[in-house]
Amino acid sequence: DPEVEDSTLVEIDYIRIIEFDANFTIVSDAIVQVLDTEFEEYTSISAELNPAEPLADQVQLVPRSIQLTVEGKNAGGVTFRSTVAWEYDLTNCDAEPITKEGDVISGFDVFKV
Repeated sequence: DPEVEDSTLVEIDYIRIIEFDANFTIVSDAIVQVLDTEFEEYTSISAELNPAEPLADQVQLVPRSIQLTVEGKNAGGVTFRSTVAWEYDLTNCDAEPITKEGDVISGFDVFKV
């Protein structure tokens, strides 16, 4: 069925962002609404970090991994859901990123924010 084979989304219904701590406990879970191609703002739990405090005292605010789920419809109106997750290497923050602007992950373009 050609309507099902094309998984390119032309309409995004929602984006779900889940942040996990070092023990893979959920520390933040948000649904980002999409209205007419405008995305509701999402703020990571790490925005609550206090630069005046030692990082070791705020580890609960540092996500270890993130899961991103996007649900939307293709041109035929068929609903697709795509999930991708990644883990941060907190011991090597200066390393080159494994993805760069212009790459595609799970059908979605990587872009700078």
